[in-house]
Amino acid sequence: MTHSAPQWKLSGSLAAQLSRIDDKNWDVEFFNIIKDLQGEHELLDPVLQTLLLKRVMEEGSRGSHSLATVLHFKRIALEEAEIDYSVNWLSPTDREASKARITAKEALDNVRKAPYAQKPEFARPVSLRCVARLGKDADGKWQCMWESADDESGELVVVRPAGTGTSAQIISVGKAIKGVVSWNSQGTFVEGRPLFLLRKTLAD
Repeated sequence: MTHSAPQWKLSGSLAAQLSRIDDKNWDVEFFNIIKDLQGEHELLDPVLQTLLLKRVMEEGSRGSHSLATVLHFKRIALEEAEIDYSVNWLSPTDREASKARITAKEALDNVRKAPYAQKPEFARPVSLRCVARLGKDADGKWQCMWESADDESGELVVVRPAGTGTSAQIISVGKAIKGVVSWNSQGTFVEGRPLFLLRKTLAD
């Protein structure tokens, strides 16, 4: 077996993806790895593929209740297959491995067909961009003092200390539509406080 074999290429890709995971992106990164692993990999032995999928789903679910909930039916579909992972899947002529491959292929089909228990909406780490500061007009009303472009759109937030350590709170204070702002909260307003535009994307 050479390092150009499918399992080596996949293991290298998995290692790179897993190395990027932390508590901030756990759900979305594990979800995307699982989504890729359950896909079509024609050159990859199905026994190995299901074993990797099983372990990644277990590890991802162990670290996140929300991910475990989303994957519930897919994990059941894989567990019910009762694949024999002790076979010598490296051997193309091993009879027990051949039987396990048939079971594994069926299991992969069932996993793909199994629905997510709930819609996966894992937010990626938020991206904050400072776009303005809080100020007051001549009548003492709060206004958004844009620092550059005044046609921004999105959710406006302020960031303040959470009270301990280096943690911080991100608090939504309003929305901007092409520069026109509507406030939904003014309880955290301090003149001169930076306003950030919040951006986040969801797992596919």
